[in-house]
Amino acid sequence: VVGGLVYTGLIPGRDEDVVGAGVAWARLDQGGTNQETAVEVFYKAKITPWMSIQPDIQYIVTPSGIHPDALVVGVRFQVAL
Repeated sequence: VVGGLVYTGLIPGRDEDVVGAGVAWARLDQGGTNQETAVEVFYKAKITPWMSIQPDIQYIVTPSGIHPDALVVGVRFQVAL
């Protein structure tokens, strides 16, 4: 089960920026808790008409149903030529 929301223009004057959040849940057959839940938030900032940066944070509860909880932090750069 997966769901999420995105919103454009959260900050005044930053009409092309996008903020989003999502949740995913999966039932697994690998033992342990037999489930995995992931929560994610991101903010995509348009720096120039051809470049954006997107920090992203994910918290994963029982990855693969058998591992300890994990925090994942990343940054995506996008360049459109």
